[in-house]
Formats: sequence, C-alpha cells, structure tokens
Amino acid sequence: VRSLLSKEGIMLRLHLTRKGKDAEEIEQAVAAHRERIASKPGAMKKTKDERRREALEAERTRAAEERERLEKERKEREAELERQRQEEEAAARAEAEAKAAEEAAAVEAAAAEAAAAAPAEEAPAAEEAPAAEATTDVQTAGAPAVGPDAKEVATAVEAEIAEEAPAEEAPAEEAAPEAEAPAAEAAPAEEAPVAEEAPTEEAAPAADDAPAEEAKADDLTKVYGIGKVFATALTGAGITTFAQLAEQSVEQLRGIIADGSDASDAAANEETWAKQAGFLAAGDKDGFNAYVDELRAEK
Repeated sequence: VRSLLSKEGIMLRLHLTRKGKDAEEIEQAVAAHRERIASKPGAMKKTKDERRREALEAERTRAAEERERLEKERKEREAELERQRQEEEAAARAEAEAKAAEEAAAVEAAAAEAAAAAPAEEAPAAEEAPAAEATTDVQTAGAPAVGPDAKEVATAVEAEIAEEAPAEEAPAEEAAPEAEAPAAEAAPAEEAPVAEEAPTEEAAPAADDAPAEEAKADDLTKVYGIGKVFATALTGAGITTFAQLAEQSVEQLRGIIADGSDASDAAANEETWAKQAGFLAAGDKDGFNAYVDELRAEK
C-alpha cells in the first residue's frame, strides 16, 4: 500500500504539506513526481489480474484449436471408413455378379450339351428303317419270278401236254405272293428303337441352403466402460459381438443393464458403447484409441 501511495504522489503531497509548502508548489512537485515514475522502464507492468486474464484467454484459444483439430481428424477417419465400406460393397457386388454369370454360363453349356446329345441318339433309329426295307427287298428278291424263259418253256410244254401246263404254272404264280407276304409282315415287326431321354441334371443345391456359420463372440470388456458384470448382462440379452453392440440404441442398452445387472448404472457410459463397438467391429484400432482418449480426457 505504501508503494502504491508513493507512486501516485500521495506520500509526497503529505510530506510537503507537513513542511508547510504552498498548494501550487505541492501540485507541481506531485506532477513532476508522477512524470518521473511514468518514464521509468517497467512502470507500465501488467497486474496479476491482467496476466491471469491473458493466460486464461490463451488457454481457451489453445483448447478451441485442439477441438477443431480433433473434429477434423474424426471427420477424416469417418470419410475413410465410408470409402472403405463402399469399396467392399462394390467388390462384393462384382464378385456376386461374376458368380451369377459363371452359373448362367454353366447352365447354358449343360443345356447345349443335352440338346446336342438328343439328335445323336435318335440318328440310329432313322438309319435302321432302310435296313429293314433292304431285308424286305432281299426276301422279295428270293421269291421265284416268271421271266421270258419260263414263258417259252411253258409254251413248249403246252404244245406237248396241253392239260398239264396250267397246273404247273399255278403254283409258280402263287409262290410270289406267298413269298412277299412274310417280307411285308416283317417290315413293321422291326420297330425303330425309341431314343432314350437324356437324364435331367439335378439342380445344384442352392447356396442359401448351406448352414450359415455362427458369428464368433467378441470380448465385450474391451469396450471402455464395460466390465464383467455389464458384459454378462449383454451376453444374456443375446449381444455377443461388437457388430451387434454397435446396432443397439442407448435406451436399449440401459434397459438391458437395468434388467440383467445388479450393479449401479450411475457410472456407466452406455451412450458411447455403440460408437466404440463400431470402431472395433470395423477393425479401426486407431479411431477406437483416439475416441477412448477423448472420453478419458472429458472424464
């Protein structure tokens, strides 16, 4: 206090007043004292409150810049995860389309083979009909025929024995029809073999009929804020993987914890479990660690 009074010239005014100086002389002395004090280096030093306010302002500025940096990094990570997800979906669609094209090509090839095999089996039936006709021609050719020589012989015989000639010719003329009859009957008897139908290929079992592999359970205690008690409650509710946990809402998680756990939920941070599980399910360890560091810093 004495130092402040001295700087302001109050102590000097009191001292001069006690000595009996005039008021004008005292004011001049006080003004000169103040000018001398103001001209000294370091006279305009900042007070403790001013320095404290400046430090707080600088701290707020640094904190705002840090928040902006973390938010920018978070957005970049989310954009990268979204890009990776889109690439995986595009690759899965391309693989499915390629597989469908291969299956369609295999079906078309099997149909073409079946169509090519059917006429090849029917060909022998078409070739067997002429063979039957040829047999008939051979059988018919074996029957006795009445040619010009036979007629001359018959005329000579008629000249000598007129009554016996008709009796000898009758059997010859009747023999031809009798020989032709078996041949005519033999042709329809040989039926062409019926072409056997190509065996129908049984459809391959659908891919959907294959038993789906059960998802492997994850260690839920890796999520920041989930202990053994909460993990047991979540497992009892059917949540065994990070992907399943990421799909739950805050209300659902709080209901599960309230119903399946005797522990108090006052210290639980259910609102962050789904996001943490999303990082773990995607395999983003860096994003998970950064998010957990933020939660611990806020806490």
